[in-house]
Formats: sequence, structure tokens, C-alpha cells
Amino acid sequence: MTRMNKILGVFVVPLLSLTFGTFANADTRTAPTVVELFTSQSCYSCPPAEALLGELAARGDLIALEFHVDYWNDLVYGSAGKWVDVHSSAAHTARQRTYGARLDKGVYTPQMVMDGRTEAVGSRNGDVARAIEAARKGPRLTLAV
Repeated sequence: MTRMNKILGVFVVPLLSLTFGTFANADTRTAPTVVELFTSQSCYSCPPAEALLGELAARGDLIALEFHVDYWNDLVYGSAGKWVDVHSSAAHTARQRTYGARLDKGVYTPQMVMDGRTEAVGSRNGDVARAIEAARKGPRLTLAV
């Protein structure tokens, strides 16, 4: 066995087993719900949504993710010029647009998407709670690593 084959065997094979874990139907009471917040530093409505996401992240039944979109970067703020969100990414915007098309909704900030199935204005606590519950009613998958 060559040195390269040994390296591949030691590092790549275990990584592949992590990457291609086993999918199985999950009990809806135990599978975590993924909550994705699409936000921007330039969005004046986003800080309350970011605070709510922080509260949701502390729950054991949710996985909270935050994605900064880049479409706010083109806005001009008076004499200050353009404000660029240093955390923004075109990939985050593309991800949100994919959800927007799938859910037949537009894209906006702060937008929360739950399990890729439901969405709500991220600063509206009640709407977010209802969207999380609605997402949990569908079929669930877990990844066993």
C-alpha cells in the first residue's frame, strides 16, 4: 500500500462516512427543527429578529442558523454612501431566493425559514412560533453519524 493510499484510508474514508450518514424517519418530538434567519447589518428591522434567533438557539429542539444576504449592500445611505455588510454573501442570497421560489414567497429581511417548509417575519414572535409548529407537522428526517 502506497503512502497516499494509507493517507486516503486514514482520513478520507472516515470523512465520507460522516458525510454520507444514514437517513431515517424521525419521531417529530425528537428531531430538531432548523430555523434559518436571513438578515443584514443594514436592515433596521433585523436586530429584534436576531435577538429572537438567539433565544431560539438556546432551545434544545431547534438548530438556529443566521445568513447575511448581500442585496442590501447596493443601497445608498445619504452622504455616507453604500454600506456593505461584512458578513453578507451572494451564496446566502441565493439560498434565500431558492426558498422564496419553493415557498412561493418573496425574499425580505428579516425572514425566518423553518425546515425549508414554512416562513415568517423573523421579528414577529407569534408568527415564528406558529411557523415552527407548522414545519414540525410534516415528515421529518434525521442524520445518524
